[in-house]
Amino acid sequence: VNTSNVYDSDEFRQERAKLKRKAEEAEGDFKTDAWRRKMQEENVLLLQGQLSLADWERTKAQLLDNDALLTPRCVMRVKTVLNVGASGVGKSWLGNQLAGKTVFTESDDMDSVTQKCSKVVVQDPPLDVQYHMIDSRGLFDTHKTQAEVQADLAAFAELAPNGIDAIVVVIELPGGRFTPFVKMTLEVVESFFGATVWQHSILVLNKCKKTPEQIWADAADKQPALETKWRESGTVICTVPRGKEDDQGNLVVESIATQIGLLKQAIVNTSNVYDSDEFRQERAKLKRKAEEAEGDFKTDAWRRKMQEENVLLLQGQLSLADWESKKADL
Repeated sequence: VNTSNVYDSDEFRQERAKLKRKAEEAEGDFKTDAWRRKMQEENVLLLQGQLSLADWERTKAQLLDNDALLTPRCVMRVKTVLNVGASGVGKSWLGNQLAGKTVFTESDDMDSVTQKCSKVVVQDPPLDVQYHMIDSRGLFDTHKTQAEVQADLAAFAELAPNGIDAIVVVIELPGGRFTPFVKMTLEVVESFFGATVWQHSILVLNKCKKTPEQIWADAADKQPALETKWRESGTVICTVPRGKEDDQGNLVVESIATQIGLLKQAIVNTSNVYDSDEFRQERAKLKRKAEEAEGDFKTDAWRRKMQEENVLLLQGQLSLADWESKKADL
């Protein structure tokens, strides 16, 4: 304990220089700041002699694997999609079609299966986009009051604090006609989100055998005010026939890849983000929480880890509940 002079020589100095070069080169291999900072922490331990070169190499390999997984998320465009509509019209089914796998529970009943808002993240490498899909409870949920449904819609701000890229309004239109219930659905959507909602909306007409062009023509003929509003707002219409009948009138499943592809492209092409006071207030609240959390840490290493979680929270990639849990762990 009382020793004060360290034995050193050219061999030791050369070894330190070699380790320093390795550490610097390793940092240059990372594409994301989060994992580069973790590598820097390991480099400190290596250069202090607290980590062997073999253990450092293993840790570096693990961090590079994590960096590779995170990199697509950072470079891909992120599109936040909110599916809304009445219960049983196929919101969850449509979300599963967009995801290319089952991520939401489906039902054709008017009793809503989606009892609360849920969010999934799905990557679409061919389009270089990552969808943050939110499946809402039906606007006319058969088990909940309108006040409860409206409270759920307010919760979207927590799931997507940076706003919504595309509000996908799902309507079941088997006959291709704008029934009173369809009109009421559209009115409810506008009352919830405001008159500007159609600037951010994609209308998906489910079980509809007509083309978007035919729907536009029908709207111009029978709903001219609505058609004008949609045209001026740049609303997109997509039709998705979930099935067709054979010569005997039996329902036959048909491929809908083309229609889903067009819907995906419409989502990717969105440029205006839906925002409101609720979303701005949520962002301010989350920002305050993040800043306060950083102040709770006494060491730079763990504070940096908290900052990484804060970034995910403020980007909407981490729920508030999960963030709170990670904060407690740290």
